[in-house]
Amino acid sequence: MNQKCPHCQNEIKTKEMNSGRWLLSCSNCSICFATDKTNLSKNSAIQSLIDRYEEGALTNDGKTWVLRHGLGKDLNFLDKGVSEEIDIEELSPEAKAIMRGRDEVVSYKFMEASHPDYGSNIENFGFHQLLLNSLKEYGVERFFSFQEMAIDKILEGENVVISAPTATGKTEGFIVPIFQKILEGDFAPGGVQALLIYPTKTLSRDQLRKLRKLSKGTGIGIDVYDGDTDRRKRIEIEEDPPEVLITNFDMIHYHLSRGTNFADLIKSVKFVVVDENHQYVGAFGSNVRFILERMRRKFEADFQVIGASATIGNPKEFSEALFGTDVEPVYCEKGRHGPIHFFMLYPKGRSAKTMLVDVLQKSTRAGKKTVLFGNSHKGVESMKLIADKRGGVEADVHRAGLTYQKRRDIIDRLSEGKLNSVVATPTLELGIDIGDLDAVLSVLVGITSFKQRIGRVARRGQEGLAVLGLRGEDPISSYYRVHPEDYFNDVDPAYCEPENPVVARHQLICAAMDRPIDLEVFAKFDGILEELVDDGFLSEENGKLGVTSKGRKKVENYSIRGIGETVHIWHDGSHIGSRQMPIAARELHPGAVYLHGGKKYRSTDFSFSGDSGSARFEQLSADHNVRTEAKRSSDPKIVEILDKRKAFGLEILYCSLKISEFVDGYYSIDIYEDEVLEENLLEDPIEYSFETLGMVFKAPPPELPKAGKGSGGNDKLSGTFHAIEHSILESSDMLTGGGSGEVGGVAMGGTGVIFAYDGAPGGTGICRLLYDRFEKALKRARSILEECKCNNNDGCPNCTYAYKCGNNNEPLSRVGAIESLEKILSGEETKVPNQNFSAMESIV
Repeated sequence: MNQKCPHCQNEIKTKEMNSGRWLLSCSNCSICFATDKTNLSKNSAIQSLIDRYEEGALTNDGKTWVLRHGLGKDLNFLDKGVSEEIDIEELSPEAKAIMRGRDEVVSYKFMEASHPDYGSNIENFGFHQLLLNSLKEYGVERFFSFQEMAIDKILEGENVVISAPTATGKTEGFIVPIFQKILEGDFAPGGVQALLIYPTKTLSRDQLRKLRKLSKGTGIGIDVYDGDTDRRKRIEIEEDPPEVLITNFDMIHYHLSRGTNFADLIKSVKFVVVDENHQYVGAFGSNVRFILERMRRKFEADFQVIGASATIGNPKEFSEALFGTDVEPVYCEKGRHGPIHFFMLYPKGRSAKTMLVDVLQKSTRAGKKTVLFGNSHKGVESMKLIADKRGGVEADVHRAGLTYQKRRDIIDRLSEGKLNSVVATPTLELGIDIGDLDAVLSVLVGITSFKQRIGRVARRGQEGLAVLGLRGEDPISSYYRVHPEDYFNDVDPAYCEPENPVVARHQLICAAMDRPIDLEVFAKFDGILEELVDDGFLSEENGKLGVTSKGRKKVENYSIRGIGETVHIWHDGSHIGSRQMPIAARELHPGAVYLHGGKKYRSTDFSFSGDSGSARFEQLSADHNVRTEAKRSSDPKIVEILDKRKAFGLEILYCSLKISEFVDGYYSIDIYEDEVLEENLLEDPIEYSFETLGMVFKAPPPELPKAGKGSGGNDKLSGTFHAIEHSILESSDMLTGGGSGEVGGVAMGGTGVIFAYDGAPGGTGICRLLYDRFEKALKRARSILEECKCNNNDGCPNCTYAYKCGNNNEPLSRVGAIESLEKILSGEETKVPNQNFSAMESIV
């Protein structure tokens, strides 16, 4: 427990009084506080002091104690990074508490109530009378302008992508024209006419309820057919198909190649709707592209494709890459919400997770229905543990890996007001109806995802709260702390690699299972098809390629959501989870500490061979205070140069690469102090090689006679280029919407050669976005390094350190990196040397 003064961070003096109350004081700034409650623990008494401080209600010598930023009307918060004068008395209680709190308010915005522009009344479209009646009963009298545009384009037969904020009515924009076409009877009766595809089963069932209400009285049948549909219901759907069927790409992938009743069920589709299509990024998107091509080929169909997306930076380009066809974009810029108080916070003297849990307490204490978003199951479980230890918050966790019934119960209780707070992964970010939220809090995430999250707030017009928590020691957070407006302009692009060769190897086998492949089909993958024949997965007969038993076995357990080979996690004989390579090698190696289901485990054994592996774990005590980080290196090899250009004076190459990763040890790190306790070596180092896509360039050397960690010229040069690699990869997350682990990087010792690559086998497309935006990444990297106030030669966690550095952030040279980047931005020319890099030292 932090026992420091919440105002000046000096030591707090504590004294237990005879009355059972505590007296707490600070000799430095004269805070004096006596607890209201008796018989508290010392930690609880200090927490009470912190709470009263953040509420702005401390007293000193019987007078109101004025905080350093002042209290009262017409309060100017410019010294806290807020760009406008605020009447604090007009803020809600929880907003006041945040503004007066210990953490830095990087940005405050009052977001006026908003809704999209209105279009025409529903009577003006010539809809079928049954559809008109249904819309009126649902409460739709008039469409928004973007809905009207989408309806017109879909009725005209266009392939469309609708890009709009959460809760603006994208569903009505695509389903109303589909209902109209079905009611017009343009298609042969019987069979599924529209296939609606959602990324999660929870969202599918949520949408089923909504769509049945929208179609009430029309006679249009709507059902869900997925992995959770029981056998009796499946038979019922197969015997009497609904006009509209809801499913997911996992089901389509599985059943197409096996020629099941489900495959027969969907062969009549005229519309394929891909909702939340921005979710299909990376390797998942590569698989989706193939599945849609397989559907067209198997059914000899030319169905209309409709996408619905959050506000992303490239909806048309991404959708065309995903769907394999031209699309017409429809945009909506305005959200639909009541007035919202937005805060961007930077933690002071504590972690971002603890800061956000404190805001969660303030919000729920004020009676606000609140969701706190994390980005991973590990982060969410950590915040739940913090909330439990702090007390005062009854929060449930919602994440993948829980049973459907558990997740559904949480959503129902939240919607019905029986549950006031949830800590969730992005599973609640999608279009699931979770009722009207008063507040959304989030760890740092790209603006696209954050807009999705806060789109849940103030939907019935009430005043809402939105909080984005920057991380305390992190280059991206440091950048946004100085340039908060850039956050709102960094609209994430979506990405996928349609020609991912690893995905292609599996999907082409599945295509041959769908029906034998004519040799002229999939011409761009001729080389891969030849390899599949040579490897015995496909065989040629009568000018067509068919699948062999070896090929069927190859794809038997293939997952379209992750393409690295799978490592299964075991504890006491029970299977508790899985991870894909190469991430598995970094997180599950012997000695690795792993958080799962709120419990801590340590790996006792790791094995990997061929396409799969296993890791065995023992459970640790709840108070275990050590985390681990893999000690690793990478050996990159250029397979083929696919593109090249200049960024300022740099020659940058976009390439197919072969990456060999080595995990030969790990660091044990204190989770509270974040200090390395010891370095451990593995008896049997783990080696894993994969092909991917990436880029390479050569940075010019610095001239300054200063070094980072270590000593000597080699450390100076290695530290310079290692620091550039770190800062550019951190910058890339801001510009591509990627997350931790999606882009790998390696600096080749003191040579200046630096690689950045897609972290998944075969490539995801994310490095292509970095390649296209590299000038901006270089400028951001320089800003991160120059604006850091650490003044250390090697830098600090706010500028040069990387949380998952495989070399324990050594060596690093901030001053050398700044000079090298200045040379780059001034136009100094460099070329990538034509040589073998495997003999060079590599630093990840």
